[in-house]
Amino acid sequence: MAGVISTPHTLATEAGMQMFRAGGNAVDAALAAAAVLTVVYPHQCALGGDAFALVESASGDVTAYNGSGAAPAGLDADLLRARYDGIPDAGPLSISVPGLVAAWYSLSSSQGTLPWAELLAPAIALADDGVAVSRSLAAG
Repeated sequence: MAGVISTPHTLATEAGMQMFRAGGNAVDAALAAAAVLTVVYPHQCALGGDAFALVESASGDVTAYNGSGAAPAGLDADLLRARYDGIPDAGPLSISVPGLVAAWYSLSSSQGTLPWAELLAPAIALADDGVAVSRSLAAG
């Protein structure tokens, strides 16, 4: 097993290390850790958000993944342009379709080596069993 991972929570770091031990690569480890963070830090890392990633290959090529949410299909862009100089900071017209899960899927299918179910298994187990609430969530 070769790999290093660091996260803000020990359970997420351990999930990443599990992926390395299972023969996964850095993308697998990062995705497993990110999934766990949605369970242990739901106020900071949510499935309803966006994701951006840069992945460098062994040859040095870098691939960018843009998991920013798309505008809703029914949004009238001309109406938006007529009323605002840009996307509003607040309100219903500022909301996009979350892109995080699509970004994870794209990363996993193009760069990962382990099955999607294996990557999500640690997060699912923690969600089923429950975890202690973090100080930052309790204080919120």
